[in-house]
Amino acid sequence: MTAVLADIARFTFKTRRPFLIAIPIIAVFALLDIGFHGTILSAEDSLLSKTVNPWINIATLVVAAAVWFGEMYQDWKNDLPKRLTVLFQYRENGIGAYRTVMRCEKSYLADMADVRALGQQIGSQLVNPDEPDRNLSFIAPRVKQSGRNILHEDNSGFFQHQVVIFTLNKLPDNLNSGECKIWRHPFTKNDISIIKI
Repeated sequence: MTAVLADIARFTFKTRRPFLIAIPIIAVFALLDIGFHGTILSAEDSLLSKTVNPWINIATLVVAAAVWFGEMYQDWKNDLPKRLTVLFQYRENGIGAYRTVMRCEKSYLADMADVRALGQQIGSQLVNPDEPDRNLSFIAPRVKQSGRNILHEDNSGFFQHQVVIFTLNKLPDNLNSGECKIWRHPFTKNDISIIKI
């Protein structure tokens, strides 16, 4: 129990330091006010009511506006359409730099929780659009996701963009390590192109 309380105290000091500093300062001012019979804080003509209160009112308005704007921004961001770019990287014989051998750009994404499963499905369809191979051989602990960025395109407006990178440990049979398959909107099998890398 003592270890838990010590850990909570460390966490509190680390994350709530301004509050922990403000509490003793407020206590000192309250004690001084009591000692000077209210002339600092509590009397009607006190130093606080003449000079500090107007600034406190302005600061309260600014903080309220900032909180409102922050919540509106978060709601707007959560309401944006979501897009996913999936990259499949491979390193020939485990030597040299990883190269992107398959890429799907800005596919539709229903929920950010579907990133990994949708990425695997996209990879299967990129390998063989007619009969997707469900057995892509990738290094599961090396799946990387980037942060969610807000992007804008003229034809689609603003959207949340997520990138996921799969590292293949075996190249699919019909894929050449010197090429990259790219899949773009509107995502039919005719929209898959191959470029040399």
